[in-house]
Amino acid sequence: MVRGSNLKQAHSQAPWRIQRQLIGIVLVAIIFGMLAAYAYLDISARSTAIGRRILTMQSAVEELQQINEDLRTQLALITASGVMEVRAKQMGFRTITTEETTFILVPGYAGRQPVQLAPQASLPVAQNTSSKIPAQYTESLLEWLGRQARTPLFPTLLRVQP
Repeated sequence: MVRGSNLKQAHSQAPWRIQRQLIGIVLVAIIFGMLAAYAYLDISARSTAIGRRILTMQSAVEELQQINEDLRTQLALITASGVMEVRAKQMGFRTITTEETTFILVPGYAGRQPVQLAPQASLPVAQNTSSKIPAQYTESLLEWLGRQARTPLFPTLLRVQP
């Protein structure tokens, strides 16, 4: 029994080593938690900044659309038939009669051609089989993780700003 006790005592660690191991485990957990919190804050800050830019751009787009609509309204007002008649009379134009109209025949002119709204059945329709989705949106999560694992860490660390 004494021999078993000596064997157990020989393989047991000193209390200060156990304390160091526990402190090391706690520090690793704290550092991991801090890294996760930093990543969360970084992503949140970036998404907030991008969201603000999007809102600014949307308000600019809405303002430009409103200006365009105002200009279209002004164009519609100044090109209305009543306004155009008044302006034409002010500039010296007058309405003509049928007797004053001269029709000219142009040789070789066949007149207006009928509009073709749909392609004819005999003509093949070109099919666009290429995808309009950018390549970065067709990448799977595993492919992205593999690409990230192959990327060197040093350039990423240089981009990090406190």
